Amino acid sequence: MKGGIIAYYFGKNNRCKCGIEPNLIWHYTGGANHINYFCRCPNCKTRTRDRKQPVGAVSDWKNRIIQNR
Repeated sequence: MKGGIIAYYFGKNNRCKCGIEPNLIWHYTGGANHINYFCRCPNCKTRTRDRKQPVGAVSDWKNRIIQNR
């Protein structure tokens, strides 16, 4: 498997600017134990940068550290 969605509840105050709750996503980047995580809105595709730990991706989302498209 190359990636997937991890169940995580962000809460009402941490929804995307479009009003939708984001997904916490993991993806395999190659090599042993090379998995990165990011949060992405399923509606408008706004996302955070890749992080090595899920808590980093969630923290970026909550602090609105968004990756440029």
